[in-house]
Amino acid sequence: MNKEMIKAIALKDINIVMKSSKTWVPIFVVTFLFCVLFPAILAYLGFRTEIISGETDGDIKKMTEKVMGMLSAGEMKDTLLALGSTGKQLSYYFLNFTFISLFLMVAVINSTVTSTSSFATEKERGTLETLLFSPISIRDLFIGKTMASFLPTLGITYAAYIVCVVIVNAITYPVYSKLIMFNEMWFVMMFWVTPALILLVILFNVLVSARSKTLQEAQQLGGIIILPAVGFVISQTAGLFLLTVWICFLIGLFLFGMVALLLVLTAKYNNRNVLFESQIR
Repeated sequence: MNKEMIKAIALKDINIVMKSSKTWVPIFVVTFLFCVLFPAILAYLGFRTEIISGETDGDIKKMTEKVMGMLSAGEMKDTLLALGSTGKQLSYYFLNFTFISLFLMVAVINSTVTSTSSFATEKERGTLETLLFSPISIRDLFIGKTMASFLPTLGITYAAYIVCVVIVNAITYPVYSKLIMFNEMWFVMMFWVTPALILLVILFNVLVSARSKTLQEAQQLGGIIILPAVGFVISQTAGLFLLTVWICFLIGLFLFGMVALLLVLTAKYNNRNVLFESQIR
């Protein structure tokens, strides 16, 4: 493994992404909207207005009652019951449970945006042949391309999480007297599941990008992986199932297993000849 080559490839791709406003502007806008602004608005409206308080909205009250019925006896259910107001209960539940899946969906979207262009852009610019003729192994080339998407995406996700936790708790702590989005389940999701998910999405998209002839083709095929993330968000919002620490741990374990499988497939089905042939239109 040539660490200097990997570093050079990763830095080159990161610089290309940062110079393209069409890439990084949507990433920052989507991250800010879904991971900072929406949680802050929900935290504020949950106990300061009647908009989502449930006192005049039967549907929201039914949703809250459904959530309460799904929770087993324990600290979380006792905490929700003690809040009293339907708005406070719903806000507390969404911030601690539902927004986890939203963070994951944003991480999937961002990693897809940065990784689908890894090889496809090289082909369109005519620079892939130069890379393939250079003294770098295909394994190091793929590692460099993967790191170029993984590190920025993970960094943006963690930065958004920190900012969100600070803002949301500045709003809610005087009411709830405890920290929101700062518990065992959030830690497992952010530091175990999220890296595994981002790595899986990036490996999939880098593999797709290597086989695609154009950037548009890579984006169309790579976008498929966003659909399961959207389904996960919808199921969480609808209250079809509740996440627990152990479920989150098992999800992360499964994702890392899929990452290992993709690594094997990447090593097996990609070589210089295959990458050369993929340029033929």
